[in-house]
Amino acid sequence: MQIITIDDVDFPRLLSAFGDAKSVGRYWRNGQVQVVRITEHFVFVVSENIPGKIAIKPVRSMNDAETLGRQLLTREEQRGNRVELQR
Repeated sequence: MQIITIDDVDFPRLLSAFGDAKSVGRYWRNGQVQVVRITEHFVFVVSENIPGKIAIKPVRSMNDAETLGRQLLTREEQRGNRVELQR
């Protein structure tokens, strides 16, 4: 399940959670920077070039979030996109 929301009631709370999330990396797709961050409950992907657009994937734990976030970055790298991992 993935949630894509624009002008949603929960958006401010989710954006706040994103601000508190741990960064696992970023990747570039079609010239746009996509930032991947994680919390105990979510994996967030936010485009730095398109304000207000955020993709959210629910997870069960911080370990699941980190695994999923790194898998996403690995997949993007395999597609030939530039990736920067956070340590």
